[in-house]
Amino acid sequence: MLRFLLTRPIAVFMATGFLVLVGTVGYSRLKITLLPDLQVPRIYMITRFPGMSPAEVEDMVSIPLEKAIAGTSGLRSLESRSERGISIIEANFSWNLNRDFAMVRLRQKLNRVYTTLPEHSSRPELIPYDPSREPLILIHAQSASLGKRLRPFIENVIQAEIEQIPGISAARINGGFRQEVQISLNRRRLYGSNMSVQSVVRAIQTHNISRSVGRVRTGPFERTIRIQSRATRLEDLRTVPVSGKARSNSVQLADLGSIQHGYSDRHGTTLVDGKEEVTLALQKEPTANAIKTSRAVHKALFRLNAKHRKALKLKVLEDQAALVQESIDSMKKAAIVGAMLAVLFLFLFLGSLRTAALVAVTVPVSIVISMGSLYFLGASLNAMSMAGLILGMGMLMDGSIIVTESIRSVYEHTQQGGLPNSSENSSHLPKLELNATEYSLCILNGTQKVLKTVIASTATTVIVFFPILFVDGLAAALFRDLAISVIVSLLAGLYCSSILIPVLHLLIGKRRRSNLPQPLRRTRLLVQVEKALTRIQKFYTQSLSLALQNPRFTILIAFASASLGILLINQLPRSIMPEQSPNAIVARLRLDPGTSFQTTARQAVLIQKSIVQSFDIVSTVIHAGYETDNPAETIQGQPGGNEATIIFIPGPDCQTEALLQRLRSMASDGSSRLLQARVRPGPIQRVLDETRGEYQLDIEGADSESKQIISRTARILRSLPGIRSVDTNFRQKPVIEAELNRKRAATSRITPMDAARTLRSSIQGNVASAFQDEDRTIDIRVRLQKSFRKENQIDSLKVPARSKNIPLSGLLDRRRTNEKPPRIRIDQNLVHRLRFQLLPDGKQETLTEVRTIMNEIIEKHHASSGDRVSFSLGPVNEKTRNSLESLFFAFCFSCVLVFQLLAAQFESILHSLGLILSVSSMILGAAMALFLTGQGVNISSAIGLIMLTGIVINASIALFEEISHRREHVMHNTIRNDETLRKSILGAGLSRVRAILLTVFTTLGGLLPVALAGNTAGNQKPMAIVIIGGLSLGTIAALIVFPCFYILIEHRDKRSK
Repeated sequence: MLRFLLTRPIAVFMATGFLVLVGTVGYSRLKITLLPDLQVPRIYMITRFPGMSPAEVEDMVSIPLEKAIAGTSGLRSLESRSERGISIIEANFSWNLNRDFAMVRLRQKLNRVYTTLPEHSSRPELIPYDPSREPLILIHAQSASLGKRLRPFIENVIQAEIEQIPGISAARINGGFRQEVQISLNRRRLYGSNMSVQSVVRAIQTHNISRSVGRVRTGPFERTIRIQSRATRLEDLRTVPVSGKARSNSVQLADLGSIQHGYSDRHGTTLVDGKEEVTLALQKEPTANAIKTSRAVHKALFRLNAKHRKALKLKVLEDQAALVQESIDSMKKAAIVGAMLAVLFLFLFLGSLRTAALVAVTVPVSIVISMGSLYFLGASLNAMSMAGLILGMGMLMDGSIIVTESIRSVYEHTQQGGLPNSSENSSHLPKLELNATEYSLCILNGTQKVLKTVIASTATTVIVFFPILFVDGLAAALFRDLAISVIVSLLAGLYCSSILIPVLHLLIGKRRRSNLPQPLRRTRLLVQVEKALTRIQKFYTQSLSLALQNPRFTILIAFASASLGILLINQLPRSIMPEQSPNAIVARLRLDPGTSFQTTARQAVLIQKSIVQSFDIVSTVIHAGYETDNPAETIQGQPGGNEATIIFIPGPDCQTEALLQRLRSMASDGSSRLLQARVRPGPIQRVLDETRGEYQLDIEGADSESKQIISRTARILRSLPGIRSVDTNFRQKPVIEAELNRKRAATSRITPMDAARTLRSSIQGNVASAFQDEDRTIDIRVRLQKSFRKENQIDSLKVPARSKNIPLSGLLDRRRTNEKPPRIRIDQNLVHRLRFQLLPDGKQETLTEVRTIMNEIIEKHHASSGDRVSFSLGPVNEKTRNSLESLFFAFCFSCVLVFQLLAAQFESILHSLGLILSVSSMILGAAMALFLTGQGVNISSAIGLIMLTGIVINASIALFEEISHRREHVMHNTIRNDETLRKSILGAGLSRVRAILLTVFTTLGGLLPVALAGNTAGNQKPMAIVIIGGLSLGTIAALIVFPCFYILIEHRDKRSK
């Protein structure tokens, strides 16, 4: 095949040009994102059951739904939270299960069980967890003239224009005031006319309608008849007649109270830089390009600001696309710098600029081909795939270097008088001029000589990604694009090294009589480099000779270093993903239960001002209370009015650790406390629910016993010095419980439902209908005036009866109490949960102390009551952390696969085992690199360790091939003995060490910029560090250790014969 291609160089160039053209087109269409598309197999089920207590919601809604879906195939865990009036169930499925299929299965099961749910409960709503739905851009809208009309203006004018931007799926508004038409009834006039709030609601619903009533035919035409009686002016509502119990008496609505434009009740507020403002969170479409969408948004904002400059100003507070662009730009710069370093190493090692350029030209060709492959394989251009391309860029040169060196070696040997297929040493002969046929044969033989090595080196690297198919969880989903990019870049590099490089050599040789590129005139730099390489070769030969004198001791040292590396890895800190640069600090504030969101907001502003005065803060955003239509808050649990979140966006000169310490040191004043302050997690960390140092304690058992134990445990943990904050699920809100006196109510023929309906319509009010304001509709809310909606006025309310209104005084028994806490169930077992954060120092000691305390508490409880209570303690995201354990299995699996591949290729089990074991020292190199750079064990570094197996072994493979070649030559020419064996090993090492070091340096040159790229390459940095450390030490050790294995294996074979 190669012989044929060398006779058709133009065809090879056309094929390469076609691949480059296709790659260019694919690159232009690649979707650019920060992270790969993650379809997290997590589905939420929300069922509303208004007015019911947590226990009633659990018994009547949560438990039946859990039983219905518990047998769904692929379901891994089930967790439910029952709060007042709502049930939230979280179902987690296997990562290899299609989430859309899981949605269909859940919907089928829920449809069957829905008819058994209580009458007033809603149909369960399924919401899949989608990380791509997180806001891409946060916009701050400010106005000096609109005031409370700012949000209505945004809803009516700005929101529609923003949602029309290509790539934007929705714009969610936070903060501000919502418009509504308020009908505030005077209680005395209402009851004096023997009417009720429900009477007014019915009257508005009867007179304020717009509906189709049928069709009529007029000749050949058919027309629809529509009753249009929608109120478009407040005067239309004022003249609505309201009838009482007796249809004869009716009054106009204006006589019963006031009718005016107003604003609905708020449960929370948003403040930007300490002022009440409105924000817009823009969500992008899942398939949209983040960077292109961001550019379109910025252009639209410029246009909107110019168009509405007198009304408002729109400013971008946060732009996640900027993080995407920064990360991609950082990786591009790292790729360029890495390529330049690799070419520089090529030039210094080979001493020929033309040879270095010849090898370097394969890099852009391979990268462009790889880009097209990413597009056609459905991957995107993200930080992971860019890291894979950079890694592949450093490694794809290896094959080209080996082929170029082999061609040069065969050419020089032939030029000195030997035959192209001979291995004799003929350096004493004068150099001969080769014709085209001889030169082509040199290229063919030189390529075929090492083609097996190049294919084996590529295969060992590609095959290490196969075990990821068996890795469950985030690791496989997250690193799919990285694996694809490495594989396609290496395959593209294999094409360039085995086909394109020989053809380029052939064409250059045809154009120049001197055939191969000649070295440059030796400059002082090149002379010094040559001397250094010569010293390295000499030192290596001496070291190898010394090691071969006692091979068993050398191998023992290698195994000891690997063991030391394993011990060091076990001591390193563990996390799922590496830490990234803090783009925001989040502080959570909680005041006394029942505190209004206005008071909470004022307290948060005081904290905000104190921080802004002392630190470099670009902007701050405060969310106090909650928004009524935010599904994310519903799923996570709506915060009360006494809770606030303060987001600090730091400037370049902000000292993050000092800011965190300042927030955590703020003393409680008795009525408030700062629960926690932390760096806001990155995109992946939010998917994983990863909070540094946060643990949760779940206690399972009888309800009353578990509640007592969790309360006692919380008190003890708050006193421990190693624990920062403690939070339980006992979040109690103050409520007023009104119980109807059944005997008195029966006398008056009033039911509890009648009383509840009266209280709700009088205090909260009812949305009776809609008011037409040009092209938009506004809710019409009917209730009593504010002065009649106080606690001391409850007894004065009246319930409509058959002939008259009956006062509630004497019928209701009221008492102040606290709301029951949410009820949590895990895999259909009731638990009580406690969460706490650990200080960075002494985590293991603190966890051990917590476990000891829990065991003592449970033993004492069991001794006194006899009830069985159990507990579980672990990180908040403990299930996701299993990805690290599965990656250990993948590492072992990859080693086995590499061994099997080598055994099949070389037809030798012992030599293949020696190849694998010779690179064991890479573990120590990887561990030391992580330790010295302050990194820990995470998915990124674990993937790097897996890849090391296929990278480091390339040096041993190249050395083994050369030793085998020399041994075959010795077998044909001399008697094989120990001395010739040692000479073959030393000669092979001396001839290959320079090429091996060059391939190592080019790989390190490609990865070094990533390792030094700072926090913009945070997710790829540990992987690059692991590969650099492991490749450096592993290659040095392999060059010494494998010859020791080889000589022991040969001695064993000799004895067996």
